[in-house]
Amino acid sequence: MRTALSRSLSAVAAFAAVSALAVFTPWGQRLDDGSLGSFAWIPASALIGELRTPGLVLAVAAFAVTVVVRLMIGPRLVVFCLIAAVVFGYVVCVLLRDIAIVRPGWGIGDYDTNTLPSAHTVVAAMAFASLVALAPGAWPGRVLVGLGACCAFLAAVGSVASHAHRGADVIAGLLLAATIVPWASCWSAPVRTPRWLMWAAATWVPLAGLSIALAHTAAWPVASSIALAWACAVLVALVGCWARRPVLRRTGHPRDTPTPGA
Repeated sequence: MRTALSRSLSAVAAFAAVSALAVFTPWGQRLDDGSLGSFAWIPASALIGELRTPGLVLAVAAFAVTVVVRLMIGPRLVVFCLIAAVVFGYVVCVLLRDIAIVRPGWGIGDYDTNTLPSAHTVVAAMAFASLVALAPGAWPGRVLVGLGACCAFLAAVGSVASHAHRGADVIAGLLLAATIVPWASCWSAPVRTPRWLMWAAATWVPLAGLSIALAHTAAWPVASSIALAWACAVLVALVGCWARRPVLRRTGHPRDTPTPGA
């Protein structure tokens, strides 16, 4: 419970920082609005944008298949908790985006409507986290988890490539999922965050700083898209890590050894 609380609070703090910078400051709004279409330099940017909705649909479909299987073999309470977590994430996202967060209209960018956080990203990330918690450890489960991770990443990056969301929207969506996931899987002992993931998160800081420094140069689209893709990959991996449950290994019974004189 203590680990879930600390993880959730850290995600909330990061969410608040991203929201405050990207929504409530003119400088942050300009920077965030510049991320729209930042993947245009990639030849396949249009394809990435088109994969936004299919990524969400595939993640939810894989989660639905896993739910059906798990309902047949049990335990059912865990399945219902994860379904409720996905729905709760979507509801909180809509309330934050449409009611709680009001974007100041400073005339920056093409539209002043608040789009933070991204509902596509939240639902895809929550479906992926539920896959991690429910999928078996054998190869079919690993394939589903890998598919869910790719779908969550495509739903996030594709939302920016398709001009549907700004960069901060998808980062906030992943942070919202990271806020909920620790509580959705707190019935079991938490898995320690791997060191490589912590290093990957630390590496993003200089990448983000470099992209901000290049904000008014021709290198901005490349630098910002790399920083955004790195952030999405790290946060998707973090959501999956926090949703993992410890693997219980079977221990064999010791052999019966004959006693002397038996």
